[in-house]
Order: sequence, then C-alpha cells, then structure tokens
Amino acid sequence: MWRVDSLQDPESMRRLPPRLNREIEVFAFAYRAYFPEFLFPAASGEMADLEGELRRLRSVPDELARMEFAIPLAGRQVGGAIPRDPSALDAPEVRRMLADRAAVVADAEMAAAMADDPRAVLERFVVMLETYWQEAFGVVPVPSHGSRDVLGGVTPGRRRS
Repeated sequence: MWRVDSLQDPESMRRLPPRLNREIEVFAFAYRAYFPEFLFPAASGEMADLEGELRRLRSVPDELARMEFAIPLAGRQVGGAIPRDPSALDAPEVRRMLADRAAVVADAEMAAAMADDPRAVLERFVVMLETYWQEAFGVVPVPSHGSRDVLGGVTPGRRRS
C-alpha cells in the first residue's frame, strides 16, 4: 500500500526530478489539509498492489472526483460540510472561484480542468502517483490507459536502471 504523505518527505523530494517535484506541488492542495475520500483504501479490507490501487483510482466516478478535488479549494460552499452538494459546483460563482484558486495553488491547466474535466484532473493525479513510484522505488508500472508522460522518456513496464 502506498502512502500519500510520503509524497511530502523532504529527503525524497530532493532526489526527485524537478518536473515531478512541481507536479507533486501542483496537487498539494489535494492532500495537505484534506484527503479526498477516494484516496482511502477500499472497505473490503484487502490490500491491493500499486497497479490495483491505480486501477481503483481510475475507476472513481467523475462526480466524486470533481467534488473531492473541489472541497479543499471551495470548502463549505460545495462539500466541506455534510451534506455535500455536487450541484453547487455548477454555480457560475463557484466555478470562477475554483478556477481562480486552482490557478493560485496549482497551475493554469488545473484551473482550466477543475470544473469541467474531473477525469483529466484525476488522471493527472494518478499519473503523478505512478511517476513518483517509478522514481522513488525504481519500478515502472505499465499504464492501464492513456497516461501522460510527466517526466519524459520513461518506458513503462521495466525497472529503471
């Protein structure tokens, strides 16, 4: 089982390529003060390997990914309190706020995708985790589909030398 808090280990961060460090920092809003509920292991009690966890993350419904990535940026306006209201994400003022806050704490690409393309945000997050695993542990998982290349030049499915 991987741990998201290991992404913040200062010693590990120094050894990572600068592009990956930037990508980890882009997603810091999603794990520093709030953990999206889909990051927690399945309630089945079974421990999945990395590829199984990545498959599980990729299967998260778009509405849940959209809500869970929005909560740390929008707080109580969309779901920082119970009950959560996914329809609040459609309000023009909330959409603007999400884009503005994502542009400040993440980057322009995140700001553009936050309200309209939760699948792209989730896939970018999963690819960041895959890439971190590659760099930290030397294992390059085989991407299950359309992973974007965060580091450039890494060939999936082999150990790094």
